[in-house]
Amino acid sequence: MFIKPRNISLSEYSVKRKSHNTGEVALSTRWSNCIVIVLVFLLGIAFVPAQAGVTGKISGTVTDSRSEVPLVGATVRVLGTNLVTKTDEDGEYFIISVPVGKYDLVVSHVGFKGVTRKAVRVLLDLTTPAD
Repeated sequence: MFIKPRNISLSEYSVKRKSHNTGEVALSTRWSNCIVIVLVFLLGIAFVPAQAGVTGKISGTVTDSRSEVPLVGATVRVLGTNLVTKTDEDGEYFIISVPVGKYDLVVSHVGFKGVTRKAVRVLLDLTTPAD
C-alpha cells in the first residue's frame, strides 16, 4: 500500500501562514499593552509628589465671648472657597485641604452675632490656629 502525497493548495498554505502571523501579532499586542500600563503607572507615580504639599489646615475653637463656653454646631466658613465646617461638642473645628494664602473666616451660630476674622494666613503643610 502506497500513501499518496497530499497536495497543499496555495490557499491552504496562506491560511496556515496567517494563523501563525496572528499569534505573533497577538504576542506583540500583549507586550505593547503591558508597556502602556507600566508607563501610565509610572507617570501616575511621578505626578503624586507634585500634588502633595499645596494645601494647609485651619483649626480652632469657637466660644461664647461672655461665658467662654464652647459653642457646639457653630458654622465656620472660609470666604472665597467652598470650605465650610461645624464645630464639635467641644467647640473645636478643623478645615483641611485649604489652598495656601490669606483668607477671611466667618463664624456664625443661631442666636449669636456673626464674627469675621480677617487675613488668616494658611501655610504650606501646616496647621494654622484660628481661635
